[in-house]
Amino acid sequence: SLQAATAASFVAQELKPPKLQVACRRSLLLYAAAFSPRDKSLPNYLRILTSTTKVEEGKGKEPRQQTKIKLQTCVRTFERKNVQIDLHAQVHFADDKYFRYYNNYTGDFEAYDRIHYELITSENLLSKDSNGRRKIPQRYLLMPSLADQQTALRYNLSCQVNEIDYSQPNWYCSDYTREEYNKLLVQDAASFTNNQQIPTTKNNFLGGELFQALLRPSTPAQDGLTTRLYSNLFLSGEGLTFILRSLLWITVPVPELSILILDWSSLSPRAGGVSPVSVKVLESLIAGNLKIAQKLIFTQMLVSGQANVGSSSLIIGKRNEYAMQVLKKSIENDGCTRVALIYGALHCKDLQRRLEESGFKCTNTKWRTAWKIITTSTQQQPTSFLGTIAVIFLLLVSGLDWLSTLHEVGNSFEIHDVGSAAAAALLYLTRHVAIYFGLAKFVIEWDTGLFEATERPAS
Repeated sequence: SLQAATAASFVAQELKPPKLQVACRRSLLLYAAAFSPRDKSLPNYLRILTSTTKVEEGKGKEPRQQTKIKLQTCVRTFERKNVQIDLHAQVHFADDKYFRYYNNYTGDFEAYDRIHYELITSENLLSKDSNGRRKIPQRYLLMPSLADQQTALRYNLSCQVNEIDYSQPNWYCSDYTREEYNKLLVQDAASFTNNQQIPTTKNNFLGGELFQALLRPSTPAQDGLTTRLYSNLFLSGEGLTFILRSLLWITVPVPELSILILDWSSLSPRAGGVSPVSVKVLESLIAGNLKIAQKLIFTQMLVSGQANVGSSSLIIGKRNEYAMQVLKKSIENDGCTRVALIYGALHCKDLQRRLEESGFKCTNTKWRTAWKIITTSTQQQPTSFLGTIAVIFLLLVSGLDWLSTLHEVGNSFEIHDVGSAAAAALLYLTRHVAIYFGLAKFVIEWDTGLFEATERPAS
């Protein structure tokens, strides 16, 4: 970035008139900024930790490589004068042992004056103490939704509301009730304008997501995402990128790879590369371990969601604002000096920002394992070999599909059958947008910080 800035100044000095110098310097500096390291000021609260060991199978047998892939959540400590806040990032599905920690089986929670937790539930299930603080009066009042139960069963995990005892002493709910939350949803919908997206809604319809992938990068980050591609040289970054994307879809073979490269090079924050989890997914599919492949994909999608800070949304921002108000009352009105704040991991970046704005400083970080996945592979099948085979197969099939579609469209135009030509082109686009969507969702590591952590092999 510094070298690019120096080059920008040198080039600008050689240009006349002065206005052109300023424009050139500005454009080159913006271009350099797009390729500078991403801001690390808000660290992640979820990570994937990998470790690899060699497993001997006995004499005459080929040793196998065992890889442990752990999903971990962060506990970050913040201090201001004599007040300590422990921000516990949490996932809603995990192994039983992960949730038992919150039931104080280690004794860690005895040191807290108060524990604040995230939970949207009906006001009928909450009681209030003399100071108006909300809490769950007794255990086993809560039940996970049918969808949550199915998700936990699919990945052989447990639901948090089944395992955590929210009725423990000094545990208080610092979240909206379901009734309050629904009212806010209605208010957000009522204030919707053409220049805003309702932050609390998300299009989960597959066809809608595919259509969006045709027009814009399909990344986990929907808030705070900017495009920096030759900004201010010809068009705005987003305008130029849109034109290039439109041309690449129809003019080059294997358009999904070209567009992934365009997205990778033009987006800010920058993507990291190919996720190592994707290689393990490929290995598991080849070995027929569909359950492991599904769980690996679920793990990566969970962690990649951190790219979306969402501080302006209801589901993240406004609930975090409410949590901070409850925290402030505990500190200022009730004299609490040590508080645990247990919130979903995707809330925690914004909560950290709010804590730091209130004068707190991070003093410690530790990690807890929510679940781990163990995969094995032979030493003679390096992951790079599998990746190479997959890329060659994609290039071959996608390239042949492009040639076949060109031939079909050309023949249709020769006989003046515009409808058939349009149908062939539409089917081609649908196939390749779907491939792009899958690669962007499950293969590309959009946040390089998510997958950097590794453990040394056991000796």
